[in-house]
Amino acid sequence: MIAEVTEVGYTALWVAFWGMFLPMLYFYYLYSAEQPGRRFFHAITTIICGMASLSYLYMATGHGYVLVDDRAFYFMRYIDWILTTPLLLMDLCGLAVFSAEKTTMLVLLDVLMVIAGILGGVVPDSDKYYFWAMGTLFYIAIVYSLFSGMSSSSEPLMSSGREDASSIYKLLAYMTVILWTGYPIVWIFAEGEGAISPDLEAILYAILDLSAKSVFGFILLHSRSALSQASKAMGEAQPLLGKE
Repeated sequence: MIAEVTEVGYTALWVAFWGMFLPMLYFYYLYSAEQPGRRFFHAITTIICGMASLSYLYMATGHGYVLVDDRAFYFMRYIDWILTTPLLLMDLCGLAVFSAEKTTMLVLLDVLMVIAGILGGVVPDSDKYYFWAMGTLFYIAIVYSLFSGMSSSSEPLMSSGREDASSIYKLLAYMTVILWTGYPIVWIFAEGEGAISPDLEAILYAILDLSAKSVFGFILLHSRSALSQASKAMGEAQPLLGKE
């Protein structure tokens, strides 16, 4: 029996589309209203939701999947993730004013992580877990890079005028790690074991995506003091979290 998304799953996909598309319009409004030279985060966050809305529109209209072991495998999700998750990391790296080298490493680790996920998703036997394990290793490296030096260098920042940026960075970094940890867990039960229905898979991934992108964007772009401090620090090219 072929396991595919039903009306319930398509409803979740449509909700996710609107949950990305409407914030994209709002974020673009914020971008347009912001002073030129201070719109780095607005631009990236707008494009994140724009890309995700296109992905969900494609899936909600009945496209973007192939059958693997008689189960719908939505490759469109991975195209979305390989484009949007590096941008999410660029938001975090910009907020923390990480060096170009560290930002590049994080972005490329993220690309490897997503590639591992899609390769595992199309492998029809237990070999898929080799790719899941590889993706998890890349993810652990990302988490380590995001958190390295955070606690030891936070105190000096309180006197440097960047405490708001530091605080929002920590909030969004923890939020990102918690949400992103949900993806490999859902993967095990969905693409991995097929233990949950495609409808539940669509619902769970939609919740994770909306939280990791739209909610993330609202928190970030409404933290005006943090963005101001980060934009100024980016101009000074001084790492927010101290030595790397």
